[in-house]
Amino acid sequence: MDRGYIPTAEEFNRKMSECIEYKKLIKLQDQLKWFGDDIDGLSIISLKHKIQQRIKDIPEESKNFDTQVHGQTTNI
Repeated sequence: MDRGYIPTAEEFNRKMSECIEYKKLIKLQDQLKWFGDDIDGLSIISLKHKIQQRIKDIPEESKNFDTQVHGQTTNI
């Protein structure tokens, strides 16, 4: 992201929401690896595929949005 660019409130909220969702999905995906392909006899393969697909659907610009500079800051 360009350091001089300040996103609109709607754009900021969308990107931050996608960023938080991405981080939660990555954490869930890592935790599900512990179970293998089933939990108590129930297959979770389709769940894993849905998680992977949603991770792919999140735009690259949103994935690390929480670590980027978002415009001006004020020092007090």
